[in-house]
Amino acid sequence: MRRLAYLFPAFPVLHQTFTVGEVLGLRRKGYDLRLISLKPSRRDLQQPEAVGLVDDTLYCPSLLSGAMLGAAVRAAVGRPVALAKLFTAVVALWRTGARKPAGGRMADATTFSLVERIEIRYNHS
Repeated sequence: MRRLAYLFPAFPVLHQTFTVGEVLGLRRKGYDLRLISLKPSRRDLQQPEAVGLVDDTLYCPSLLSGAMLGAAVRAAVGRPVALAKLFTAVVALWRTGARKPAGGRMADATTFSLVERIEIRYNHS
């Protein structure tokens, strides 16, 4: 059985008609799908075919949940130098923006979100 994972900012949501159709189609073809969402979804605001996907989606814990706070404490105790470097890099990117990758083209760095700047920094350094 082929496996495939989807990571969504939020899933399912009402406007994701195409994505819901794709997920359901891949399931019919026998794919073992892992659906992961960063934010929870509301069951009452779904197209009928997407309601069943709410229960099948793994929702990440909120930033201030016990699980996330526990992970932060474990990182601070187990890898304090790495955590300090990550924090420093995130703050620097947040304040200054991303740099143009060597040999690559990029739009004005001020148009990128913090997450995009972090990805650019770590994918092109």
